[in-house]
Amino acid sequence: MVDTMGDFVAALNAMLSEQGLPAVNGQLVSTMVGKDSEPLIHAVLRHVGLSNAFYRYLHNYLGIDDNIRPFMPARSQVLRGCVHAGFAWPA
Repeated sequence: MVDTMGDFVAALNAMLSEQGLPAVNGQLVSTMVGKDSEPLIHAVLRHVGLSNAFYRYLHNYLGIDDNIRPFMPARSQVLRGCVHAGFAWPA
């Protein structure tokens, strides 16, 4: 498990920069996440007054280097909870 908030913010800001629009920060983006990428992107685009750059976001998100994602701080607790609950990992 990894924390991808930085990925979202990086891809959104790359897309916004391409359009000459102001950057967003993680605090704002965190209020918009929770359903899926497309509603997040549309919410950010509405926030900055641009609603037609969805494919630019996808292009930028897919280009993010996998090695820059930090692991989620609580990953070990989550995994221990799964084991405690009897979750069986695939062989």
